[in-house]
Amino acid sequence: MYLKIPVAFVLGIALTAPNASAAGAAPTPAPATSVPTPPPEIYHVISRPLCTALRKRIGPAVGMILQNDQTIKKGPPLFGDYNWAEGYGTDASRNLTLMRMSNLVGPLANNIIAIKNQLSDPELFPTHPQTADQQAAVDLKNKLLNALGPQETSLDIINGFVETQNLADLQHRDEGLIKSMSQPDVNTIQGTATPGPFQNKDQAGINGAEPDPYFIDPAQVPGLTLGYNTTTRLRDALQWTEKETATRETTAAQAMTTAIRSCGGQVPGSEPAATPTPPTP
Repeated sequence: MYLKIPVAFVLGIALTAPNASAAGAAPTPAPATSVPTPPPEIYHVISRPLCTALRKRIGPAVGMILQNDQTIKKGPPLFGDYNWAEGYGTDASRNLTLMRMSNLVGPLANNIIAIKNQLSDPELFPTHPQTADQQAAVDLKNKLLNALGPQETSLDIINGFVETQNLADLQHRDEGLIKSMSQPDVNTIQGTATPGPFQNKDQAGINGAEPDPYFIDPAQVPGLTLGYNTTTRLRDALQWTEKETATRETTAAQAMTTAIRSCGGQVPGSEPAATPTPPTP
């Protein structure tokens, strides 16, 4: 909004005679046909709280949320690559895929922290809004945080998988060498039973020395052994969080459109209303 405030200037002009002989001479009047210069105008820009929040906080937060979308989109294909490397690839291809997944964690975590910092400004997003503009800004903030929720879950899925695999690799590293060193005589080495489908080196954790009588072997649970694949389930979960994020972003985008237009801005991709053309006489 602009307030146009005209400012009038009062100019006092003192004419001094150049010499004593002209001291009594009257000043020459200005021509009657001259037009006085109009006074300058000063414009004061009054910024609404909602518009300030859009420019300073909400806009940057939206940009980072969209960056997260592009980062998370790389996750499901990497889970597929890891699954393939487990069955048909090599340790090198598996480790390379795990490293690429690890590279997604840092940007996602940094953006999520930055987004929360942007939307925690108590001046622009007060706990108890006093005006309609403040309430609109708080509502928009809540919609963005709602869209951020599934992205945090996506980060947990990716980071949890990476950390679990790294822990498993660390735990099982050189375990064959340790076993051979613990045997005093090569001839007395006893063979070990083939591990079950849920007891493999890709699972972190320490098994108890004594079997737990209350433990139910997952291999005996109907439906888990047939087609069970941890990596595939995590990939499916990540795809679900992507869809949930898109749904929540749509709700936030509608509120953003209303807020931008109320501040006199134009939403990208939309055209201003056309002015009707008067009929030709």
